[in-house]
Amino acid sequence: AQAVTDFLGAHKNQLLCFLTIHSYGQQILVPYGHPNISAPNYDELMEVGLAAANAIKAVHGKSYKVGTPPDV
Repeated sequence: AQAVTDFLGAHKNQLLCFLTIHSYGQQILVPYGHPNISAPNYDELMEVGLAAANAIKAVHGKSYKVGTPPDV
């Protein structure tokens, strides 16, 4: 975990997105996990997440929920 943190910190100005893959559910989660705090770019994150969910549905027929952890 520290190596990932160090790498991201060193390249933060070159990154557009950081994506992690988990196997639990069909969800695209955006920050943050706290119910009363939203990411500064929440609208943009939701737009990208919904576009990804729509693309997955179109290609693979799988439905994904999109939102913050408390919302999905």
